[in-house]
Amino acid sequence: MKKKSLKTLHNNLWKLISEYVRRKENGVCYTCGVKKEWKETHCGHFLHQAKTSKLAYERKILHCQCVKCNNFLSGNLLEYTIKMVKLYGLKQVEAWKRESKKPYRWKRGELEELIEKYKIKLKKL
Repeated sequence: MKKKSLKTLHNNLWKLISEYVRRKENGVCYTCGVKKEWKETHCGHFLHQAKTSKLAYERKILHCQCVKCNNFLSGNLLEYTIKMVKLYGLKQVEAWKRESKKPYRWKRGELEELIEKYKIKLKKL
């Protein structure tokens, strides 16, 4: 059987974790509080550069966002930051910011493991 490419694994994982976050947070936008059907929302990154770092799939920095906040307000980062600092503290937010700037090369096994983890988590919702 042909192995899936790393790009395919990343895409599959993102699809799973995005659905998990949006369903887990009941379609409530983390930054403005508006409630939508989970399918009408996005999974927003607190740190945009985290997409290429080890934080790409860090659940603590991923939250449900409405389309307005995620797309039209570019993540509504001021509100996102305020809420993250209140929830995790300034030191942790600063540590994530530093970590997000470090490039990371994901390994096949790591991606496959996370895919299985989020398949199970979705089934439990």
